[in-house]
Amino acid sequence: LGYSRRCHVRCFRHERQSAWFDGIEGTFEHFGGVPEEVLLDNARALVDHHDAVTGEVRFKVADIGR
Repeated sequence: LGYSRRCHVRCFRHERQSAWFDGIEGTFEHFGGVPEEVLLDNARALVDHHDAVTGEVRFKVADIGR
């Protein structure tokens, strides 16, 4: 929730994709909704490919909210 600068912090023992999605879903529940935009960093658990020259980013496919 980068635009609003609101924070919601949860700790996990690992940085797997499942932990990222659990954290994101928990944040949506905490704030009572889903924003138009979610800012994510270049975490290996989420990013399949990143081309620094072109700026292309391909995310690993997963279903969030199931």
